[in-house]
Amino acid sequence: MEADAIAQLVTLLMVGLGIVWHQQRSTDKLRDDFNTANRQLRRDHDTLREAIVQIGQRLARIEGFPGIGFPSAPDESTST
Repeated sequence: MEADAIAQLVTLLMVGLGIVWHQQRSTDKLRDDFNTANRQLRRDHDTLREAIVQIGQRLARIEGFPGIGFPSAPDESTST
């Protein structure tokens, strides 16, 4: 009878260790997937940020040409 109890205890212990090991593997895989997605998201944000800066610089150059960007002030000397 004692051997049966030991066998059941060892079986339960092995099942518990198996569950913990599987959970750890799942957690590690999720962490790796999250880190990969986070790195890609940061690259996408950097690309977007660079595009916004380039568009801002282009707009500043366009507005720098005479007559483009800002309307001229009304001529108050001709008003009656």
